[in-house]
Amino acid sequence: MFDINVVFPTFFVDLTYVWMLTYNFWPVSVDKTIYEISWCRHQYRVVDNLVNP
Repeated sequence: MFDINVVFPTFFVDLTYVWMLTYNFWPVSVDKTIYEISWCRHQYRVVDNLVNP
């Protein structure tokens, strides 16, 4: 499950426990909009290698 959080009218953040998605959009004219999307994922580490070297 995730929620969409609006931080600013043109900035949205979607969060889960594994990934995060942010996107911005800027209207530049009546028929044109610029979109910027960033997606980040959590980097998993193997715990067994850290506990049992």
